[in-house]
Amino acid sequence: MPQKDKKPEKSAWRFNLDPTHPIEGGFLTLKILNIFLLEKVKVNGKTRNLGNVVHIECFKNKMIFPEKQFSKSYLKYLTKKYLKKNSLHG
Repeated sequence: MPQKDKKPEKSAWRFNLDPTHPIEGGFLTLKILNIFLLEKVKVNGKTRNLGNVVHIECFKNKMIFPEKQFSKSYLKYLTKKYLKKNSLHG
């Protein structure tokens, strides 16, 4: 009987950003938020240095970050920064 020395698969991290209510209210557009995040995400300490590292997928009113390349708090920070820049956050 052969031994099974398989390593357990790493759990895939996925971040979902669902700004449905602000989009329906007309306060926010997904395309502009996507562009903002792509411009502001830092990879190796530099902005606009995404290469093949960061991918953002947009479906209807959701943004999906399929791979964990940064922390959830960093994503929240950038989203709040966008809202503050556009006077949507108090």
